[in-house]
Amino acid sequence: MIITTDNLEQAQLILPVDQAREVVVDCETWAIYYQPGDQRGQMTVWPVTGRGAICMGGDSIWGDWDEESRRLHCESGAVYNEHGVEIVPAPED
Repeated sequence: MIITTDNLEQAQLILPVDQAREVVVDCETWAIYYQPGDQRGQMTVWPVTGRGAICMGGDSIWGDWDEESRRLHCESGAVYNEHGVEIVPAPED
Protein backbone atom coordinates (compact mmCIF):
# COMPACT_ATOMS: atom_id res chain seq x y z
CA MET A 1 0.00 0.00 0.00
CA ILE A 2 1.31 3.41 -0.96
CA ILE A 3 0.41 6.01 1.66
CA THR A 4 -1.61 8.89 0.22
CA THR A 5 -3.41 11.84 1.77
CA ASP A 6 -6.60 9.80 1.42
CA ASN A 7 -5.41 6.76 3.39
CA LEU A 8 -2.86 8.26 5.80
CA GLU A 9 -5.18 8.27 8.82
CA GLN A 10 -6.33 4.71 8.11
CA ALA A 11 -2.71 3.55 7.80
CA GLN A 12 -1.82 5.16 11.12
CA LEU A 13 -4.52 3.07 12.79
CA ILE A 14 -3.22 -0.27 11.50
CA LEU A 15 0.55 0.24 11.54
CA PRO A 16 2.72 -0.62 14.54
CA VAL A 17 2.76 2.38 16.90
CA ASP A 18 6.35 3.42 16.21
CA GLN A 19 5.86 3.23 12.43
CA ALA A 20 2.51 5.05 12.65
CA ARG A 21 4.19 8.00 14.39
CA GLU A 22 6.60 8.42 11.47
CA VAL A 23 4.53 7.46 8.41
CA VAL A 24 3.99 10.17 5.79
CA VAL A 25 2.51 10.45 2.32
CA ASP A 26 4.52 8.43 -0.26
CA CYS A 27 5.65 5.77 2.22
CA GLU A 28 5.03 2.20 1.17
CA THR A 29 3.87 -0.44 3.66
CA TRP A 30 2.96 -4.12 3.41
CA ALA A 31 2.32 -7.18 5.54
CA ILE A 32 5.01 -9.77 6.07
CA TYR A 33 4.73 -13.21 7.65
CA TYR A 34 7.46 -14.59 9.85
CA GLN A 35 8.25 -17.72 11.83
CA PRO A 36 7.33 -19.28 14.12
CA GLY A 37 3.80 -19.98 13.02
CA ASP A 38 3.50 -17.56 10.12
CA GLN A 39 2.76 -14.59 12.34
CA ARG A 40 1.87 -11.30 10.68
CA GLY A 41 4.26 -8.37 10.81
CA GLN A 42 4.65 -5.11 8.92
CA MET A 43 7.35 -3.56 6.76
CA THR A 44 7.31 0.13 5.90
CA VAL A 45 9.74 2.15 3.79
CA TRP A 46 10.29 5.87 3.42
CA PRO A 47 11.54 6.25 -0.18
CA VAL A 48 12.45 9.94 0.14
CA THR A 49 14.85 9.30 3.03
CA GLY A 50 15.84 5.73 2.20
CA ARG A 51 14.80 4.50 5.66
CA GLY A 52 12.75 1.46 6.52
CA ALA A 53 11.33 -0.50 9.42
CA ILE A 54 10.20 -4.05 10.04
CA CYS A 55 7.97 -5.09 12.91
CA MET A 56 7.74 -8.69 14.05
CA GLY A 57 6.03 -8.01 17.36
CA GLY A 58 7.10 -5.33 19.82
CA ASP A 59 9.06 -2.34 18.56
CA SER A 60 10.14 -2.11 14.94
CA ILE A 61 13.69 -2.72 13.80
CA TRP A 62 14.89 0.31 11.80
CA GLY A 63 17.50 0.67 9.10
CA ASP A 64 18.37 1.77 5.59
CA TRP A 65 16.20 0.60 2.71
CA ASP A 66 17.93 -0.43 -0.53
CA GLU A 67 15.28 -0.07 -3.23
CA GLU A 68 17.38 -1.82 -5.88
CA SER A 69 17.83 -5.03 -3.88
CA ARG A 70 14.57 -4.54 -1.91
CA ARG A 71 16.45 -5.19 1.33
CA LEU A 72 16.41 -3.51 4.71
CA HIS A 73 19.87 -3.11 6.25
CA CYS A 74 19.15 -2.69 9.94
CA GLU A 75 21.10 -0.75 12.50
CA SER A 76 21.52 -4.04 14.41
CA GLY A 77 23.44 -5.50 11.45
CA ALA A 78 20.59 -7.78 10.35
CA VAL A 79 19.41 -7.68 6.74
CA TYR A 80 15.84 -8.53 5.71
CA ASN A 81 14.41 -8.99 2.24
CA GLU A 82 11.08 -7.47 1.25
CA HIS A 83 9.28 -10.59 2.50
CA GLY A 84 10.64 -10.20 6.02
CA VAL A 85 13.11 -13.05 5.71
CA GLU A 86 16.45 -12.43 7.37
CA ILE A 87 19.33 -12.77 4.93
CA VAL A 88 22.09 -14.74 6.59
CA PRO A 89 25.55 -14.01 5.18
CA ALA A 90 27.56 -16.89 3.80
CA PRO A 91 30.20 -18.15 6.24
CA GLU A 92 33.67 -16.81 5.63
CA ASP A 93 36.39 -19.22 4.53
